[in-house]
Amino acid sequence: MTLRLAISPCPNDIFMFYGLLRKKIETYDLEFEVSLLDIASLNLLTITEKIDVCKVSCGVLSLIQENYAYLNNGAAMGFGCGPLLIAREKLTKEELMKAIIATPGETTTAYHLLKHFYPKVNTKTIIFSQIEDAILHNSVGAGVIIHENRFTYEKKGLFKIADLGALWTNKFQLPMPLGLIVIDKKLGNDIKLLVDKCIKMSIEYSYNHFEDALIFCQNYAQEMDKDILRQHIKLYVNAFSVDMKPIGHKAIHTFLEHTIL
Repeated sequence: MTLRLAISPCPNDIFMFYGLLRKKIETYDLEFEVSLLDIASLNLLTITEKIDVCKVSCGVLSLIQENYAYLNNGAAMGFGCGPLLIAREKLTKEELMKAIIATPGETTTAYHLLKHFYPKVNTKTIIFSQIEDAILHNSVGAGVIIHENRFTYEKKGLFKIADLGALWTNKFQLPMPLGLIVIDKKLGNDIKLLVDKCIKMSIEYSYNHFEDALIFCQNYAQEMDKDILRQHIKLYVNAFSVDMKPIGHKAIHTFLEHTIL
């Protein structure tokens, strides 16, 4: 069986799927046709039911859970890894209310977190990799950054206004559920379990061949510095990626209950 798989080109996704993409693991009778897209586009694929297996934001789950089930493996989840609200200078809450704040898209976890903690702010959708430049060029007053941008914004002279993931953890005492792998329910439970198994094996293979997987990630990464890639991967590909455990499921349910508008 051939499955359409879509993930982002971000280092954590490429690292997790290295074993699968390079055909280093057993995939049984499954073949994967892989597409690489930004997170807002990935979310849209599931909203329009045009993909079999897909990386999505936790923020889109409420819109797709009738047709898609999330997998136990492949999650981007953890402590100290949430989106950051940044700007050219320190802004007060009143100044934030008057600013346009860039987010990666209204279906993203970053957007829903921002709106949960700052419900009255005005937002504008910008591809996540362009948010820092939009702030620097005064196109927006602030922005919510994700992925490897958390390791680079200070070098560009930008300031952290708030760590949205830390606000989440302080409030709920749970890991921050950022992204998940989902599968079309029409494929059935047996295929779901098999895909879940393949993803777990791929992650384990990548960690067992860390340097090779890291080099592979450099072909796709926005930020090419190897040390930053290593930090990024170790932050986002963690114990929750191979088994989210009951606390991970609780984090997802809490997110859906409290932050979806």
